[in-house]
Amino acid sequence: MRKHKNILAVGLLVVLIAILLTGCGNGTPAGEEAKDKDVKVITLVGADMTPASSSTAQIFEWWGSEIEKRTNGQVKFNYFWSGSLIGAYEQLEAVKKGNIDFTPYYSGYHPDIAPLPLIALMPMMNIGPLEQSLYAADELYRTHPALEAEFKGNNVKYLYPVFVPDAYVWSTKKPINTKEDLKGLNFRAFGPWLTFFNELGASPVSLPVPEIYDALDRGALDADIMFLPNAAGNSYWEVTKYVNTTNLGANLGAPAVMNIDTWNSLPADIQEIIEQVSIEAVDKSVEVNEELYARDSKAIQDQGMTVSEFSADDINTMQQIAQEKVWNPYIEELENKGIPAKDVLNTYLQLLDKFK
Repeated sequence: MRKHKNILAVGLLVVLIAILLTGCGNGTPAGEEAKDKDVKVITLVGADMTPASSSTAQIFEWWGSEIEKRTNGQVKFNYFWSGSLIGAYEQLEAVKKGNIDFTPYYSGYHPDIAPLPLIALMPMMNIGPLEQSLYAADELYRTHPALEAEFKGNNVKYLYPVFVPDAYVWSTKKPINTKEDLKGLNFRAFGPWLTFFNELGASPVSLPVPEIYDALDRGALDADIMFLPNAAGNSYWEVTKYVNTTNLGANLGAPAVMNIDTWNSLPADIQEIIEQVSIEAVDKSVEVNEELYARDSKAIQDQGMTVSEFSADDINTMQQIAQEKVWNPYIEELENKGIPAKDVLNTYLQLLDKFK
């Protein structure tokens, strides 16, 4: 009997040593591994109307993956693309209420409650290199007190500037070679672009991104202003034949935001990691844009679309129309409401010049 007890004791000792060696084999103490299992995993939910192939989705998923790695898996992310969880017009309300944790802040859909970031998506505003607009928008959103007040009023925290570059005109029936070709078209636009294309003689209507493809396919729309990565992500070449590749302005008016109650519930060390990754998202956006631009421009050629551009004279005229008929009246309207929009616009223009 004593012999059997000795054998059992030796066996238990061997098993214990093996467990200890396994726990220490990767440099992690066995006790620490057990402790990690007790850490509560935080799952954050994000949603957007754009497809998973879009620049918006790619940066969000990079941002989330970096946070997951740097928190050792303590923070996890669930993403819902293409309007699969909530509609485009409901995203801002959903993040305000905490129904989702993060999303783009679509000022163009909600000028009544989100008026100031809309300045950064004005037509003919961001027509220089994307990195110029990204750095300018990021500094504006981080430092201007009027933006801080608006975000706070909508119960959100600014994260980083979502970019949607290269606003092109896509058409179904004829090429758009000059600004005169826009006249009379049933034209989908949004926010300040509605006024812009109305001034150019089109008949603009507002429609959320997930509904545009079908409207073009049915002939309910003749043309659309759409940013290159979103158009490519939705395979616009299947429902349009022509594209004018003059960049009429990148959209920097939908910054990534997080519900402020979600933010306040996070431990300080996780907040610090999210802040750092959000800063790095600007440079990552430049990198991703270069890759997507090369991919999507090639797709336009490969799909046999007819490509045109506006002349320099047309571009100058369109810039004047944008400033006189869209920018200035909008700024005046906000100023009359007591919103310091003129200072926001001037600050943004100064920042664009700073990062030129």
